[in-house]
Amino acid sequence: MNLPELTYRYYKKLNADTCYIVLHGGGAGIDSSFIQKTASGLEKLGSSVLAFNFKYREREDDRSSGPELQEEQDTLEHVIAAIRKDGHKNIVIVAKSLGAITASYLWKNKPEVLEGCKIAVMGYCVDDVLMDNIKDSLLVVVQGEHDKFSTPENLQKVFKGLGIDAPVYGVDDADHSYRNTNGEPQYEDKAVSILVSELSLHVSQL
Repeated sequence: MNLPELTYRYYKKLNADTCYIVLHGGGAGIDSSFIQKTASGLEKLGSSVLAFNFKYREREDDRSSGPELQEEQDTLEHVIAAIRKDGHKNIVIVAKSLGAITASYLWKNKPEVLEGCKIAVMGYCVDDVLMDNIKDSLLVVVQGEHDKFSTPENLQKVFKGLGIDAPVYGVDDADHSYRNTNGEPQYEDKAVSILVSELSLHVSQL
């Protein structure tokens, strides 16, 4: 794997057809406890796992490249190409917040890049993710009970109205980043456990 411009964590499972690509959210990169726990949990599924920083994190910027997320889309496209070149036939994007928005934009602008890909979302931003572009590829959403962008119940109603069948799992007492009311990451492990358990049901179908 050759991604010289990015900081990344890559676990390559020998002879694996599937790779999980972990996309971080807006506030923290791959060094965060949540992304590290997510990558470690996914490695237990017997497939390859890649987590990487978008370039704005490499520059130590506080914000992404702009409302169109063009730089982030370009980076994701490059990473997907590298994963395919490394021998993986199936790709599942596991996206936190901003990562899911980026993926939905790329699905809209270059659907051929993501042909055959699936996505799981950790912290769904209802007003920002382009739902029409990912609804047929969405496997699962894990949403904090007090997520400021949408409660699990509201998200289920939105999905039902759009004919989206993907399950939405709520994490009790958790906010958008699976923290408790004191801002402590108390529910990260629970969120990752739900994610890995649900994705394990899809392994044989990928």
